[in-house]
Amino acid sequence: MKVGLLAILLLAAQASCNKKNMEKSRSHSTSFSSQDALNIVNERLSKSSLFDGASVAVDSSISVPGYHAISVMPQSTGLAGEVVYMVGKDEVLTCGNKADFAKIMRGLGIGTPSGHLPVAEFAHLFLRMCAVRRGVLLEKPDGHVLLKPGQIPAEKFVAPSFEFGESGAKYRFWVFDTAMFTPVYWEVKVAQDGTVDYSSKE
Repeated sequence: MKVGLLAILLLAAQASCNKKNMEKSRSHSTSFSSQDALNIVNERLSKSSLFDGASVAVDSSISVPGYHAISVMPQSTGLAGEVVYMVGKDEVLTCGNKADFAKIMRGLGIGTPSGHLPVAEFAHLFLRMCAVRRGVLLEKPDGHVLLKPGQIPAEKFVAPSFEFGESGAKYRFWVFDTAMFTPVYWEVKVAQDGTVDYSSKE
């Protein structure tokens, strides 16, 4: 009787230990920190002398679930030559690559009924990761101090908007491009599979 009870207790203890080890392993396997992302990018950059002395930093303003955004500014070009990587545990996505941006859109569910980002957040992410530009979202025709009076005719201005239909999501917005110092109108369509199609007008 005592032997049977002891065996049961030992089995229970072993099961509890196994469960804790599995939970610990699962936690370790799914955790991916911004420092891990920085390490991956730094290792990649170390293979090219073009990035010697580059400024490398986490940009949490465009990081998304499952990925950490890493901004790389070469010493010779600074902001003008910035490259942004979206680093996940098993892959590295690069700015300016429409296929990579589509992966981000699919991960966020943009283009499907369940996925939506506020226009300001979407515009910021789109500009940095897809269009490779920087800009300030305009809420009104004279919404930036550097805009000249009447530079955007009031009748042509379109307020930031989002709509969803059978073909996916559509974002429309004006931004003041802080590199070109000019207002730009963007219309961005995201299909349900994450595919992105866009046009702009300056």
